[in-house]
Amino acid sequence: MSTGDYVFGKPLDHFKPKPPAFAMGRGIMRRAGATKVVTTG
Repeated sequence: MSTGDYVFGKPLDHFKPKPPAFAMGRGIMRRAGATKVVTTG
């Protein structure tokens, strides 16, 4: 895994329950309203 494991310096494990990678990426994008989100897989 690469930087995708960490978003804004926070481990993905912080987000529970753990949804699919693509769903998680979209959720973070909505919450943070970020224009760029690094995701892997």
